[in-house]
Amino acid sequence: MLTDAFFRPHSLVVKQFDSVTDLAATIEEMNTAETYDSVWESKFLATPCWELYGRLHPEREPIVNSECSVGLKKMGFDKPRSYAMAREQWATFEEVYKAEIGYVTAGTAHEVPLSHEMSEFLEFVATTPEDEITEILGASTDTHIPIIGWETEARRETEIQFDRLAEHIEGYVTAKLEGGLDENGPKELWSRGFWESWKDDLCKHIEDNVEPAYDLTNLEPNQVEPLITEFERSDWLSKPIPPWMLGGQQGGILWSHFKKRSVAEPEQSAKVLSYLFDEDIEIDLRLDRFAKFYREERTSPGQLISLPTLLLMFVYPRTYVFYKWGLMNTFFEAFSDYSVDTGFKTAQYERLNRSLRNEVLPMIEDELQSRNSDDEMEITMLDVHSLLYILNKKYLKQ
Repeated sequence: MLTDAFFRPHSLVVKQFDSVTDLAATIEEMNTAETYDSVWESKFLATPCWELYGRLHPEREPIVNSECSVGLKKMGFDKPRSYAMAREQWATFEEVYKAEIGYVTAGTAHEVPLSHEMSEFLEFVATTPEDEITEILGASTDTHIPIIGWETEARRETEIQFDRLAEHIEGYVTAKLEGGLDENGPKELWSRGFWESWKDDLCKHIEDNVEPAYDLTNLEPNQVEPLITEFERSDWLSKPIPPWMLGGQQGGILWSHFKKRSVAEPEQSAKVLSYLFDEDIEIDLRLDRFAKFYREERTSPGQLISLPTLLLMFVYPRTYVFYKWGLMNTFFEAFSDYSVDTGFKTAQYERLNRSLRNEVLPMIEDELQSRNSDDEMEITMLDVHSLLYILNKKYLKQ
């Protein structure tokens, strides 16, 4: 029964011992041990051994199996490579679990050790599709906060470090100071004639005309369509900016679906957009709720991060950068040791955005200040996006 419960196929375990008596002696050793000993892993393999030790000592040890590791990963933890790492991650998650959920079975007729309760919960997270989780928990679209959003409670990874950027930063700042980013700017500068200042124009329009007229964190249903129209202003380009930035035919389809769904369901879209623009809420949760409402079959997972981050960049230009996988992947591959995954990964976006804001944006600011320029121009994430875009178009693509 023990081998069926923890180790499949159990014949692989039995073969590691001289006899069943030898197996029983090892289990008894684990049962009486005060601390974990990795030497047992030579008999049981790592993860099953962790689980067995935890079930033998549930009052003080984590119960970590492969499903629990997947559940923890969904919440932002790395896959544990040792029992010590698994124990550390478990302790961090336990603090969040007790704060958000508590000890559910305590004092009930079916009370179990907290580690067992947490293990069952993590297995539920790991093995249940998110839409089923929502249905099982009985949460409405308006109030549901997805379990995967709890990754924001997990350990925040450090900023990604960049190198080999100095020459490009210098070139970008020179181009910005000498009109290289303006319409019909000189093509001999680093910017190579790319006109990017229209982003600042749209951002200024949002700041001067949209924000005073709308409470973006408390939108009314009748404000949804006119708000979208404000983002579509084409005073600066010959076409609406959002679908053009989203890219090609797919960008147009994505924006069209967003607009159609918003206009068709203004009450719900007002709530979703208000939630998106509320900076008191973790970005992971805001992006996830946006994706849940606007998802459709023809939309790729990555696009469900692109569209909301585009809106956020123009509303909060010092805080967010527009995400496109190709742009990010090319840049991070060239100037860091970080590999950008595909798909809808909100925790990854948070890390990429934070690293660009905390590392690259200050590089541009420092370079501008070093020129002793009297120009009081502000550097924002729009500049970071322009830097990435021009690098991708003129310097990194073969």
